[in-house]
Amino acid sequence: MHFDKRIGPGSPTSGKEYNMSTLAEYRKMPHWSTSSLATFVNCSLQYAFRYVYHLAPEHNPVAPLLGRSFHKAATWMAAKRKKGEAFNPAVAEDFFSESFLVECKSAGEISFGDGETESSLDWQGRSLIACLCESWPDEQVLETATAFCVPLISYGGIRLSEKPIIGELDLLVRNAEGKTAIVDWKSAARKWPADKADKELQATVYLYSFCAERRVRLDDVGFRFDVLTKTKVPSYMQYHTTRKYDDLHRLLWLVQSIEKAIKAESFIPNQNSFCCSDCVYGSACEEWHRRQSKTISFAKAS
Repeated sequence: MHFDKRIGPGSPTSGKEYNMSTLAEYRKMPHWSTSSLATFVNCSLQYAFRYVYHLAPEHNPVAPLLGRSFHKAATWMAAKRKKGEAFNPAVAEDFFSESFLVECKSAGEISFGDGETESSLDWQGRSLIACLCESWPDEQVLETATAFCVPLISYGGIRLSEKPIIGELDLLVRNAEGKTAIVDWKSAARKWPADKADKELQATVYLYSFCAERRVRLDDVGFRFDVLTKTKVPSYMQYHTTRKYDDLHRLLWLVQSIEKAIKAESFIPNQNSFCCSDCVYGSACEEWHRRQSKTISFAKAS
């Protein structure tokens, strides 16, 4: 298995067999995503509860609602910039608030963290949008919210998974150097460590998919995370990162290894995972070893 550095990973027909256009449509088919792969890597038992046995979450955390609302408002801003239309930052903040209100109303009962309220989180989200309006550098927006769906295929034409990998590019820009770059927005509790971007699976997945679908060289596209901190005074930081063809090769082997583990029903908890403290399957995890270590029993009992 190898990659042709002239056209990027995948076969000459990579991505051509899928003709849908929205992420919602792609999600209807069996697929891989950065989220599902990262969930398995962080805690394979959590992956099993969610993706294999489809257990209902035990609570409804508010963080994803805030994140989706932030992305909607940021996408609205990017679409305005792409069209060359000016806008008042206050309008962008109002766009966030309206989106967040809709998310909260449709979510039902929400679990908040200590000291959190819907009002306090609305203020926090508006502050993030205000920070983005002020800090985002002037650059040409080429695309916004572009969904992708590509098969995992080696250059030799061997399909490595029955499921394609899907996702959505937050932003595609032409940067100050004139290079095309993928941008992904993130909100975080604090500034990222210097090496975090280089370890993020998402950058590998998105660069693989972009190069395979559009048949471009890996060296011809950049990637960066634009991270806004959810601190009292938010900050905006850009984290640029690169990938080598060996990283894309490693991604393909990662997917194959995960699929083998799933077929063997090899799921174990990771109590040191960053997502453990607010896991929506906490009670099921506590019962895991009492049910003969078979997560399937939870599905039968539910």
